[in-house]
Amino acid sequence: MQSDIVTETVTAAADNEDVLINRNESDRVVRRDSDSSQATQRIVVQRSRWQRMARTILLGTTTALASVVWVAQQYGVAVTDSLAFLGSSFLFVAGLIGIALAVACLLWLLRKLFGRG
Repeated sequence: MQSDIVTETVTAAADNEDVLINRNESDRVVRRDSDSSQATQRIVVQRSRWQRMARTILLGTTTALASVVWVAQQYGVAVTDSLAFLGSSFLFVAGLIGIALAVACLLWLLRKLFGRG
């Protein structure tokens, strides 16, 4: 049981880091990489990064919502109230970010106006 977990963990880590465990697979990859251009390789790497980021955001959001529902059930709070509090918190944080962005844009605009004068 424990060796299976270790094997799966090592394999998953190797896959995430684009490291190949088998020598035959790495030989094929070297031959394939030599045929493609560096720009193509960069595009493929960038796509995989975006896909991993989107997957991470989706999994994180799902986990956060599930944990809010679970905590609400554990403490006897209505799930709708808990989700309403979560929504209020999200709007509050988004408002703070919006205010900070507006102040940053205002400062940039003032520096641009007075910097030329």
